[in-house]
Parts: sequence; C-alpha cells; structure tokens
Amino acid sequence: MRLPILMTLAIGLIVGCASLTAPDSPAQALAYADSQFAALVHTAADLREQGAIDAQSAEEIDALIQRGDGALASAWRALGDDKPDTAMDYVRVVNHLVVDLARHLQEARNGSR
Repeated sequence: MRLPILMTLAIGLIVGCASLTAPDSPAQALAYADSQFAALVHTAADLREQGAIDAQSAEEIDALIQRGDGALASAWRALGDDKPDTAMDYVRVVNHLVVDLARHLQEARNGSR
C-alpha cells in the first residue's frame, strides 16, 4: 500500500512543480530541479527497500542518480562562481534526468522492465 502512495506523491510533486510559475532566477530554477530530483531519489530508495526494483533497473537508476548528483553539484558550483548561464545548462540536464528517473521508477513499480 505504501508503494503506490509514494509514487503518486513523487509524480504529483513533479507535475505540481511543472505547473508553478516559472522561476525568476537561476537560483530558483536550480532549487526546483534539486527538490524534484531529491524526491525521486527518496522514492528510489523506498522502492529498493521494498524489493520493487530488479538488478537491471537498479543499475540504470543508480547511473541516473550519479549523473544527477554530478550535474547538481556542478550547477550549485557554477551559481556560486557567478556563472548563471552555466548553472542553467546543468539545470536543463537535471530536468531531463528527472523525467528519465521518474519513467524508470514508474516502470519498476509497474514491473514492466
């Protein structure tokens, strides 16, 4: 019962954030991307804990998480170095990874992998 609720909440967060007003600054865009990514990482951990992710999916999900962690770290560093355009390039990468990660988690949850 907990599994469908977690996925619904994670997907709801992503959809809800997508319907918000566009961020006013690179810092806001990065904060949104970071929070969406973090929610999905927590969902992935919960799915693993419940045994809902097979080994192949786990590898793919781990690779996405590692790429996302790296992109987020680079984005925050670029923002701190007063390079907002570079930060936004990384935000776009994170946003694509959020979509990919959500899809992988949904597939794992549905057992379609």
